[in-house]
Amino acid sequence: DGYLDNVYTGDNEPNTDDYSLRGVLVWDATDALAVTVRGDFNDSDEKGSNQQLYQLDANNPNNPIDGRPYTIEPVDFDDKADFVDGIGGENVESSDITNELFSITMNYHEGIYDFTSITGYSAYDAKIGADADNSALDTLVRHTDEDFDQFSQELRVLIQPGGDFEYLAGIYYDHTNLDVHDTFDALLLPGAVDGTVFNKFKQESDSLAAFGQVTWNITEAWRWNVGLRYSDDQKEYTKDVTIAGIVLLPAFADDYTNGEHRSYDDVTWNTSVQYFLHDDLMFYGTLSTGYKDGGYDQFYLGSHRAVDPQEASLEFNEETANSAELGMKSTLLDGAMTFDIAAFYSEFDDLQTSALVGSTFVVGNAGKAISQGVETSVRYAITENLTMGAS
Repeated sequence: DGYLDNVYTGDNEPNTDDYSLRGVLVWDATDALAVTVRGDFNDSDEKGSNQQLYQLDANNPNNPIDGRPYTIEPVDFDDKADFVDGIGGENVESSDITNELFSITMNYHEGIYDFTSITGYSAYDAKIGADADNSALDTLVRHTDEDFDQFSQELRVLIQPGGDFEYLAGIYYDHTNLDVHDTFDALLLPGAVDGTVFNKFKQESDSLAAFGQVTWNITEAWRWNVGLRYSDDQKEYTKDVTIAGIVLLPAFADDYTNGEHRSYDDVTWNTSVQYFLHDDLMFYGTLSTGYKDGGYDQFYLGSHRAVDPQEASLEFNEETANSAELGMKSTLLDGAMTFDIAAFYSEFDDLQTSALVGSTFVVGNAGKAISQGVETSVRYAITENLTMGAS
């Protein structure tokens, strides 16, 4: 049952039902070959939402879709006013999401070589209903059907010849499909003036990477790791926005059809130094770079970025990051306790973010962002049967 009382319907929201199933099979095929098969399945069903309109802009107290004034009912912190109920009283604030994951990992050891293969498949199906105008007015209702699937394959080899150097090399590939259908039902004057916006978005992407790492055991106490990764990402999409019925305000949506292809490749690196004071105490420092590929805004409805919708762009660029970390890892009390501490700093450029522009959300690149802090964790085995931890 939900934790908010809907003062209009008497229901508790959000009401959730979650089911999960996980299975793992480990097969020691030979002395040299180990195979692990894993499967995960989850079904999440939610009715209602935890959203509540609580404040109005004094200069814009009306709904931007149809101009009708918002009203805010006095509700307690534990209560919420009703959003749209839809036809027949069915609450459209809901989501039904199923996802699945399967993977096969094979490890083969031969002399100084360790070969690893990881094959993965993941997918999800989502059906979401939302009150898109975020009020008790029966103005704009959104229904979304979303399908996603991904296949991935990684191959890598670890070479440990027993001298001063160790080597790691590998390749990675994944292919994804994303198919989204949004339907917006607009009831500007219920029963008299209404219409529907259809937003169809389909995207395919391919990512290919080659990576390697060298570890130099300088002395028994000092170790230096250097890694490089080359990545190539390709994405293409088709998108079609159509309006049936009334003509909505241009601030919300317009007829729009487009399709584009983008590619991005980059070399990222990381380096770390480790110092082992003894077998149970290690200090380290790490510098690394990374990126999150850009893409296309499937939610964009073709009206708020250009006077001519055909000139508007759904594309946002990649986000890059530079990170540093200093830390310590330790084992104490003859192995009964572990204590770790780390200070971290990450600086992001062209941060990917979603912001409300007019009456729709827009995905784009912001400026810079910094994430920094200190984290620590400790675990202590008080007895053979009782372990406590804190972080």
